[in-house]
Amino acid sequence: MSAGPPAATLLTVCFCVAVAMAADDRTVVTADSQRDFFPFAVSRQVEAGGSGATDVSSWLPQEIAGSSGFVRVTPEGRLATDAGLIRFWGTNTVYEACFPESREKAERVAARLARLGINCVRLHHMDSGSIWEGSPNKTILSPEKLRRLDDFIYCLKQHGIYVNINLHVSREFGAEEGFGPEAAHLPKFGKGINQFEPRMIELQKKYARDLLTHVNTYTGLAYTDEPAVAFIEINNENSLLNRWRYGTLDNLPGPYAATFGDLWNDWLRAKYGTTEALHEAWDVGSASLGAETLGDTEFRAAAARGQTAWRLQLDETMRATDEMTHGGPDGQPARRITIRDVGHGSFLPQLLHADLAVTRGQTYTLSFRLRSDEPGAVTVNCMMNHAPWGKLGLDVKLDTDASWRRHTLTFIAGRDDEQARITAIMPAPGVYEFADVSLRPGGVAGPGPEQRLEDRSVALVRRTDYRVTPRQLHDFVDFVYAAEQDYWDGMYGYIRNDLKAQAIVSGTQLSASPVFIQSRLDYIDSHEYWHHPTFPEGRSWDKSSAWFVRNQALVNDPAGCVGRLASRRVIGMAYTVSEYDHPDPNQFTAEGFPILSAMAAFQDWAGVFSFAHSHDTDYEPDYMTGFFCFKASPHKLVHMPACVAMFRRGDVATARSVIAAPITAEQERGLLHEVPDPTRLVTDSFGLDSRRALRHGIGLKLLEDVAETGGVPPLPEASENSVEGPRRFVSDTGQMVWDITRAGRGVFTVSSPRTRLFTGFADGRQFDLGGLKLSAIGCETGAATISAVCIDGADLTMPGRVLIAASGTARNTGAILEKLGADGVSLRKSWGKGPVLCEGITATVGLPVPPERLTAYALDGDGRRVAPVPVISGGGGASLMLSPRYRTLWYEVLVK
Repeated sequence: MSAGPPAATLLTVCFCVAVAMAADDRTVVTADSQRDFFPFAVSRQVEAGGSGATDVSSWLPQEIAGSSGFVRVTPEGRLATDAGLIRFWGTNTVYEACFPESREKAERVAARLARLGINCVRLHHMDSGSIWEGSPNKTILSPEKLRRLDDFIYCLKQHGIYVNINLHVSREFGAEEGFGPEAAHLPKFGKGINQFEPRMIELQKKYARDLLTHVNTYTGLAYTDEPAVAFIEINNENSLLNRWRYGTLDNLPGPYAATFGDLWNDWLRAKYGTTEALHEAWDVGSASLGAETLGDTEFRAAAARGQTAWRLQLDETMRATDEMTHGGPDGQPARRITIRDVGHGSFLPQLLHADLAVTRGQTYTLSFRLRSDEPGAVTVNCMMNHAPWGKLGLDVKLDTDASWRRHTLTFIAGRDDEQARITAIMPAPGVYEFADVSLRPGGVAGPGPEQRLEDRSVALVRRTDYRVTPRQLHDFVDFVYAAEQDYWDGMYGYIRNDLKAQAIVSGTQLSASPVFIQSRLDYIDSHEYWHHPTFPEGRSWDKSSAWFVRNQALVNDPAGCVGRLASRRVIGMAYTVSEYDHPDPNQFTAEGFPILSAMAAFQDWAGVFSFAHSHDTDYEPDYMTGFFCFKASPHKLVHMPACVAMFRRGDVATARSVIAAPITAEQERGLLHEVPDPTRLVTDSFGLDSRRALRHGIGLKLLEDVAETGGVPPLPEASENSVEGPRRFVSDTGQMVWDITRAGRGVFTVSSPRTRLFTGFADGRQFDLGGLKLSAIGCETGAATISAVCIDGADLTMPGRVLIAASGTARNTGAILEKLGADGVSLRKSWGKGPVLCEGITATVGLPVPPERLTAYALDGDGRRVAPVPVISGGGGASLMLSPRYRTLWYEVLVK
């Protein structure tokens, strides 16, 4: 039954918005009741007569997943079964959500996902703890949890839904698993470490063997032989190179540092043979320290004339004091900054020194003393003092406490820049003191005479200490790269050859690991979020802290996360996005999946997975439970049929042309030598602006050597490829338009024969989407999402059903939204309770059909017709009025 009152009652709920200016300049909005808001829940408890036009389970490729054979990669880089090409519109179940307590619950959630058109579930974070429940340690799988997993996968399979099995995500090792007390000081989830530590690798193989060779009680098949298992992912968001880049491997406990060091010395011995040859290579490029480049190394100018060389940058939401003291080491002058409120800026507050110049390839040494009243961290970088504000070779996070510490950071500038700056970002409230600061060119030396290959004593290179020659640094990057590649090759070979798993296998996400390494596996994967939650106090996932998300609309940023995803794709390989979301409480979340599904179809990706359906076994709550779960997000769920139609049914055509950014392994390595950051391995780094994804297919073309580039179409002329150029982007198919001609009032539209989409800021304008006309669009934020999909007709004019969905914002009853200055929003712990209150959208929808051929209904959350909607003549066709008085987010139109 429907969670809310029937739309036929046409009740009006009055809403009074209470706005108060708090003492800290935050705007607090309460929503206990609201005009045009009403309870609405989607496809939760479907009874007889429910679903109807909103149930698209019949669109799933197979009635039973895997009935057409195993998923495989075609030579063109698409996915297929024996029945032909296949795409996956998927979602994630996380932690306990992978283990429903009963067959009845497993059946209910599988049926619901199928009704929404989801045909793959990524089983994520299973190894965090639950799957070991009742076992003596995290090496023995729980029989009860395996039974529940079997139940879940069986029910998903019976509803035509495949699975994506994640292996390592968040398991941590301790004394129970045979690791000493030092394991408590390893990076979270063992990231990086578990790619070279032999015992951890063996335990990963044991887990893969125990899980994948387990025979499902209900199907009688081991998961290695189960065609409903479409994907296997080895290690989520994990890369040895990336962990080293972040500095998390700089201070490994003794036994782990020794293992890493032995591998490093063995690699060097294989390359150089002798210590003498090593020194000869590494001493090239040594440079002593040059002249001071900072205008004020002791902050005296700041004391005498105000903030001249150094200044503290805040925004309007932050509170801080800045003063000179003589409390530095030995009575030296020091800069004391007291942060009382960090506000909502992820890169502020920061102490900065601008008016600096750096030279590409030049080594610089930054040194200073630092302390804080409480244990914490400060991020220090050298960056552009102008748009696009990129890093220039230094970006490190330093631990701080009450003792003065000397930090010496040597880095190589990645480019020439006449307007650079040094910044120190203080992300949490507290007292920070800086003293004795210096920035000088040089400061590089090869290894000392005590470091010898013969006794394995050549030191590891720390990410936070680049007082090494370029050859030293490049060798260490190459060593880490090789060690990581050995890990992925070894795990892939074990799963494929030893266990003989038949699902396609990926390593990890491209944003974490180098592209040439990941391209050695079966398919490429990536993750992206539009404004992920930020925790400026460093208390991740603590809802009582000063967390926030940026309240911005993706439709205003064509170069945003969708462009970033397109820029990572590898042409000729199947490409999936296994995590994507617009986290709550961003007020524009309804736009996310419709935009992504259209772009994914246009770019010809193989799979897209929302993050996530659920993090627990309460699959049908009546309130929104957190940042990511969409199981109770009606404003997102009502557009699922349109998303499935555009992406998986193929209503949005693929790009007519594909533009490649060629890249060789040598070029990849050269870029990583400059800055060991895999996120830079995108088309933009190789001359192809990611905004081109709005007009054509784009991606990286991996080549054996530069000579092959002759076979790759040339990049567009600079004038066509300019990021400063047009403000209206039309896809080469003519079906998609992304229009940002009005600053901050963007619009994205799709006009295909069977699906129409509008999302963005209408501002009183009228829109013609291939015969479907929209006008008089009204909503709370000014931005709405409206989709219209032909459920079974060939187009809008042919007999059949058309499902129209219209949504804006939604929030839990009693939720208190804080608007933090410019664009931050937070709920803190005031998320509210059920039911979810949804905004009713006002709009006039015109259809190119005579009114006598149309009948329209408002639908309840389960898809039942609950009230007729008048159809009137106008504009050479018919029109109907969407209105909050129907208390619904979707409507059914019958075309006779």
